Amino acid sequence: HFGRGAPDAAGTDACRDHAPLVAALSAERVRDELLKLLSAPAPMPALTAMVAAGVARFTPLGHPDLVHLESFIAAEREYGFAPDPLLRLACAAFRSAGEGASSAAHLAAALKLSNADSARLVTAISGLGLPWSQSDAGLRAQLYWRGQDSVIASLLSSGAAVCARHIDIVKKWQRPTFPLRGRDLLAQGFAPGPLVSQMLSRLEEAWVESDFSLTPAELLAKT
Repeated sequence: HFGRGAPDAAGTDACRDHAPLVAALSAERVRDELLKLLSAPAPMPALTAMVAAGVARFTPLGHPDLVHLESFIAAEREYGFAPDPLLRLACAAFRSAGEGASSAAHLAAALKLSNADSARLVTAISGLGLPWSQSDAGLRAQLYWRGQDSVIASLLSSGAAVCARHIDIVKKWQRPTFPLRGRDLLAQGFAPGPLVSQMLSRLEEAWVESDFSLTPAELLAKT
């Protein structure tokens, strides 16, 4: 990915002829090479050549979605995001939002990603193709429920313009902590049991809908 100009014809032919041997490499080697490539400032020429030569199909990535990936990389540059190989991997692996979680888990296992990276990949792929809120409060709610990686993947791969204010919200996002615990409801007279968990979920939803503005006292007043 550091070369210039068109790939060497003889080298490309050799890659095409020996492409099946990629399947014999260790998952760790393939993972490391893919992530290094996806970390590059401009990986699209190399990835396009890999697909054209039939090399990519012998990796766990299979047939990468270069359209989503190219759109994502262009948006990274436009909005000032640093290259993120895992989010780029999510875009390259995109098929459809409906099968995102299962395809992400399969890819993570095939590449032997760490638990943390696997979780990030699943989160990111689950967000691809999903819409995002046009309101500030709605966007913060999506960041809270879906996760930052999911929203970033959705925003940057869509090909649509994103206002600077929303980009700023996403970049500066720090997930707030819900201010109530089960013990707070027990202190209010709730009996231990599933009702406590159900009430906490309802109160958390109300807290998020308030744009995280409701205080613990205001939340307990809703019980």
